[in-house]
Amino acid sequence: KTATLYGALSSADFTSGARARQLASDIQARRPIDPALLANAFQRPLLALHPDLEVVARAMHDAGAPFVALSGAGPAQYTVVADLAQAREIALRARRALDRETRILVCRPVARASLTRIDGG
Repeated sequence: KTATLYGALSSADFTSGARARQLASDIQARRPIDPALLANAFQRPLLALHPDLEVVARAMHDAGAPFVALSGAGPAQYTVVADLAQAREIALRARRALDRETRILVCRPVARASLTRIDGG
């Protein structure tokens, strides 16, 4: 899947990296996430190869997601909301709109203290 998507990328899918640097800065400063900074070079080729994935994004938007972004090379799509109850409500609404094969996960951040570094650093 990833090799196919890399092959479908064009130079127009890449940016200078300024958005990623701004997003990292915002996260470090604990500023709200600007969805416009969550661009993903694989968005265009993935939807061109699998237009059916637009149904998932539409269901999430219709369920109340403030934005929908692509994770990695896809097909996972996500949103970020302020509280767990809101996340669960969006998930329940999206579940009603999507087929049972579509996996929906509600995740929450973990405290930095509970993370374990495994790279020896």
